[in-house]
Amino acid sequence: MPTTLDQPSLSHAAAEVDAVGKALGSGFQTTILTHPKRSDVLAQMKTAKIAHFACHGIADTKDPSTSKLLLRDWKTSPLDVRRIMNSSPACLELVYLSACETATTRASNLQEECIHLSSAFQLVGVPYVVATLWAIEDGVAVHIAKGFYEKIFAQSGQLEIAQSARVLHNVVLQERNKGVEALYWAPFIHSGA
Repeated sequence: MPTTLDQPSLSHAAAEVDAVGKALGSGFQTTILTHPKRSDVLAQMKTAKIAHFACHGIADTKDPSTSKLLLRDWKTSPLDVRRIMNSSPACLELVYLSACETATTRASNLQEECIHLSSAFQLVGVPYVVATLWAIEDGVAVHIAKGFYEKIFAQSGQLEIAQSARVLHNVVLQERNKGVEALYWAPFIHSGA
């Protein structure tokens, strides 16, 4: 979603999609949804092994179950925690949420609860989720995603999703070691097995 209704443009979203596609290579079938509606995404999630979102995310300050990913129809048919909880992405093994605030609850009266987009995907059976604790910088998100997908493949060329926590840790550590300010690399977290 390089552009989203009533939101600032994500000038690096296309570069992120390209970087992920190159890292996965031609041996991995990909479907790119540019400006998708919720129904498009839900349909693809039924058969996909990995879902990568490069879009805006909003953690609702009053009702965390309405925290959402901003797709083309986000105002009328949002892909929010409630809708994710009613989905059945049987094949999904990894969800990568390159969007702001996807692993945080901003409702002050529910701070102790884990009601957010990342937990919703886990509760419907996705074993590995990469998400963010606060707003992320679009350009740094490209570097993190690129490094993550380049390293998730074993030397044999096989996808090693079970290594995703270690891989994300190493990629974030590389950004830190480059001298990138913590505000930009620290929000990326991994949940799951």
